[in-house]
Amino acid sequence: MGALPSEGSQNLESLMHNPHTTSALASMLSNKVQNTTISALFNFFTSICMLTAFLGVSLCLYSFLADGLKLRERGGHGLGLFLLTFAPPLLIVVYYPGAYIHALGYAGIFCIILLLLLPALMCYFGRRKHHSVFIVPGGKWTQVAVIAVSVGLLIHEFWNLM
Repeated sequence: MGALPSEGSQNLESLMHNPHTTSALASMLSNKVQNTTISALFNFFTSICMLTAFLGVSLCLYSFLADGLKLRERGGHGLGLFLLTFAPPLLIVVYYPGAYIHALGYAGIFCIILLLLLPALMCYFGRRKHHSVFIVPGGKWTQVAVIAVSVGLLIHEFWNLM
């Protein structure tokens, strides 16, 4: 990334506005570095990153659907689960290729809710109902601070969407 200029036509800002960021980054780096080995390693690395992310999410979705629908993961049910897991994403990618990048814009909102707001609310209301010996440093004020920061971040994210 340090090899790319901050100004000019082939800069990081133009990369940010490009709809095909990964392929544009690979193209910019290979043009700048002009080394086939580095370009091949970069392409291999991005392919492995995409593959491992895809496999992790698909395995989790497969198991989630099996648990939620109370189906076995093998046998005849496995084929149905396979179709439920892979057919909708395939159709979305074929008919709306930019959906993945568009959905990443909303990922921050879900991360704030799942990783900050919900745990803090569960802890806050759980401690009001059940008294625990373990207390987080700062007590109730730490939980209230995390909830306030979460709400502030959510407002910021929704403000940026508009």
